[in-house]
Amino acid sequence: MSFTSHTGKDYEAVTSGNLTPHADAIYIGGDGDLICTPTVGGSAVTFVGVVAGTILPIAISNIGGGSTATNLVAIYDRDKT
Repeated sequence: MSFTSHTGKDYEAVTSGNLTPHADAIYIGGDGDLICTPTVGGSAVTFVGVVAGTILPIAISNIGGGSTATNLVAIYDRDKT
């Protein structure tokens, strides 16, 4: 398994809904479950019990409304605009 380094050229606080453009990673500020949809399609998945302070290096296009993780920050490897 390999991991890609994320430089965080742009970022924004997010809640549930579509991310346009998609996020390249996500920071979780408050413990909880994160429901998200990958950018390559497919079904939403739930990351259960994500601990505050975690950065998930995953590309996602949507955050599910049932997520209980809080203080989410989308991280982009490019300028968001």
